[in-house]
Amino acid sequence: MTRRESPSHWLPLMAMVAAILVAGCGGNSFPTGSSPASGEPTAVASGPAASGPAASEPAVPESPPPGSQATMTPDVTCGPGEAWVGSFGSGAACIDEEGWKVFDETNTPLTNGQLADIAVCADGITWLADSSGLVSTDGQTWVNHSTLTENKGFEAVACDPKKGVWLAGYQGVYYFDGESMTTHPASEFGTGKYVDQVKDVAVAADGRVWAVTANSVALWDGTAWRFWEKGKGFKKEYFFEQVAVDLKDRAWVTTGGNELLLYDGKKWSILSKEFLSQSKAVAVDPKNRVWVGTYSEGVSSFDGKKWTTYNRGNSDLPSDHVRAIAADAKGRIWLGTEWGLAVLEGKKWTLYHMSDSEIRDNEVYSIGVAARGPTLPELVEKDPGTLSGRVVESGDPKAGLKVEACVEFVGMMFSGDTPCADQAFHKLTTTNDDGVFAFTKLPVGRYAITVRGADGKWLRLTDQFRIGDKEVLVQPGETTDLGDLDIATVE
Repeated sequence: MTRRESPSHWLPLMAMVAAILVAGCGGNSFPTGSSPASGEPTAVASGPAASGPAASEPAVPESPPPGSQATMTPDVTCGPGEAWVGSFGSGAACIDEEGWKVFDETNTPLTNGQLADIAVCADGITWLADSSGLVSTDGQTWVNHSTLTENKGFEAVACDPKKGVWLAGYQGVYYFDGESMTTHPASEFGTGKYVDQVKDVAVAADGRVWAVTANSVALWDGTAWRFWEKGKGFKKEYFFEQVAVDLKDRAWVTTGGNELLLYDGKKWSILSKEFLSQSKAVAVDPKNRVWVGTYSEGVSSFDGKKWTTYNRGNSDLPSDHVRAIAADAKGRIWLGTEWGLAVLEGKKWTLYHMSDSEIRDNEVYSIGVAARGPTLPELVEKDPGTLSGRVVESGDPKAGLKVEACVEFVGMMFSGDTPCADQAFHKLTTTNDDGVFAFTKLPVGRYAITVRGADGKWLRLTDQFRIGDKEVLVQPGETTDLGDLDIATVE
């Protein structure tokens, strides 16, 4: 089971465009001169493609069951044997034997489409945790449970053998049986400063529950919680990320460092590898291999004796930033990366992007797969689009400046000749005498934009908070015009 990597990603992104120096630690910014095109900014470890249908009008809510806000039955259905792919802010796409299906606020009770985690349970119910609460579906009818679960800031959701679900959220772990909610406060998981930041939850086959906070690991035996932290089971302080339980009921816990922790029922073992640096996602496949996704080192699997690492350099993995992992009963590994969905079957890779599928965003935040999963749909190439704009300084056009578009996070520092040079896909162009730039035949997707000023310093378009990149959406066969980007306002 996997989910996004930090609570800060759940801050809603606004439409305002700004720019920040990316060379060094610059924090200066400038607004653009015109309204930009809007840009929209993790799974069970457990034939011909159909193009995604247009979003249908919301169905009339039915009488809600206990503990629910409303039910909805959209025209679009999904399953059985489906796979779900979640995004930040754009809802989810589902793959079943008919192909791709699209679900968001227009045809489901999802309130914002910011999906932290997805779990497909053995009873056929899929649970989607978003930043506002919890929604479930049997593939046809959708139920909003937010009257009981709202404002919990859920990070993860896990299936329970009793057909309920466990949720990890701010200040606790929550058990939802479909009608009522039981709260397990974070104070039972440790004593550390960041114990309120409950980051993940996993359920063993025997019903025991594992929870990880930012600096502790806790185990529920059905009666009480037991926890480990610095000075109580661990010699040093760790910053934990996720937990998965393998087929032997052993717990595997990832950290923000380069360690992977294993609890075998009696003691903890620590596996330290450089390629595990900043581990994010963890899952177990049917062969009991442990898969670990990282922030910048790709994904690695461990069979108990040998490690195997996949990255952009030695495989078709589209991005070395792996956010989400799921394994289906066929042994296929589903990977959510910063640039698309990758499915590994044996040695064969199948990649999906916004340009050739109905995936909602190239940044995949969560994945859930039912049992053996669906037949993989064929790729369907969409018409490319155009992205344009004009670079000015106090209203005067700036000619001869480099402008770059890329598909992954840029940030305030970079390596390489340009901010996007080390990314899997990027385009570089130059402003003309009128300061105008244009990227033509650009694949459908969302792009970060950087501009090299006359002083040689690079600037980037950012979100309102001037931390994350402002992602610009390019749609099939359309031109997205950013208007004027005024570099004169950099302080």
